[in-house]
Amino acid sequence: MGWERPDSRSVRWWLEDGGPDSWQQVGIVPQRLGLLEELTVKENVAWPLRLAGVPSRYAHELQRRLGLAGLAARFTDEISLGEQQRAAIARALVLRPRLVIADEPTSHQDEQSAAAVLDAFEDAREGGATALIATHDVSILATADRLIRIVDGRVGSPLERGQGYGAGGMDLPGGLDASPS
Repeated sequence: MGWERPDSRSVRWWLEDGGPDSWQQVGIVPQRLGLLEELTVKENVAWPLRLAGVPSRYAHELQRRLGLAGLAARFTDEISLGEQQRAAIARALVLRPRLVIADEPTSHQDEQSAAAVLDAFEDAREGGATALIATHDVSILATADRLIRIVDGRVGSPLERGQGYGAGGMDLPGGLDASPS
């Protein structure tokens, strides 16, 4: 799925008990979506629920909000890449994790679907989740509480609103500035 070993440093995240079920507190949306081809959209979204042994009506709600309800019985090779991406996002959010890690979650979305994705992440944030999102999407950057620029694989310092981000002098909504830094 594209995981790499860190060169240095560490990331520590407080999990409620650190026990065997702590994986349920982290939702991941990789660029290679990791959907199971032999499962339907509905089954892929509900897979974490099945593994955790917990029922939830939230899976159906997520599918509806992300425009997947009418596709629930289809297999992943029968839907578009954007629909697959939204299914992966629903799967990552279905257990209401405390930490969501997403790599380019709107890269295959049209404007309306991207807005639905951002709304789903906002709901997760309002529910107490932290989202770590790698993106080039200006609409996501404009909603971020905090931005950290990565250049040539190196993590930089956090950016404040109005500091340079990216190249090309592009103005970002919400007071962000994308001028070269």
